[in-house]
Amino acid sequence: MRQSKKDFYHSSLLNRKTNCHFTLIELLVVIAIIAILAGILLPALNQARNRARTISCLNLFGQFGKCTGMYVDDNQGYLMPYRNDDSAGDRAAKMVMGCVPGKWLFYPYMKVRGGDSLGVITRNQKTFPSVTCPSRQFDTSISGNTEFIFGSNYSLSGSNRPPKINSCQSTSRTTVLAECRSTAAAQYGLGTARQAWFVQHQGNACFSYIDGHTALLKRNQLPADGTFPFYRGRR
Repeated sequence: MRQSKKDFYHSSLLNRKTNCHFTLIELLVVIAIIAILAGILLPALNQARNRARTISCLNLFGQFGKCTGMYVDDNQGYLMPYRNDDSAGDRAAKMVMGCVPGKWLFYPYMKVRGGDSLGVITRNQKTFPSVTCPSRQFDTSISGNTEFIFGSNYSLSGSNRPPKINSCQSTSRTTVLAECRSTAAAQYGLGTARQAWFVQHQGNACFSYIDGHTALLKRNQLPADGTFPFYRGRR
């Protein structure tokens, strides 16, 4: 029997639809290819994300370095104290780190958003101020609920009697601010209770120096905790 044009058209269309379906083997091959590509690309994407976070943190420390220079210029050559106590008492005291923006010694030079403490994270914290490290997470091994993640050099500011900048033998080799781990105060360089912290940024930490430059260092690139040999003493 001779097939009509209409029947021939429907038969061809049905065959085309049938031929367009994926077989199970083809589907598994596609899934395998996607899995291989994801395995190749995801580590690269994670590395790019980590590098971006490190650059963001370094840029923040670059701003700290500029603020240090401006503070020194405005205060007769003196570096920042950890805590700027005065006759008005604690309510008027200002700090170099670990405080709300209104009590931050750098606030005249670096405006920030948010009302939370700067350089501090808390357990189960959901929102963060602009002065923070995007790579830092709360250390759940500590017993407290507050962790200072940025701090000042205890050798320079620990007694709240900071030296003049010309007391330092080498401003380019003496750190003034760093990423730290402390539950006591926003400082580093006093034993294990207040130390520079090298966990974030793939085992590195950001540092700011008295002369204003910044660096990303590993633990073995910094003098032993608590020792900063380029500091002469107070004047």
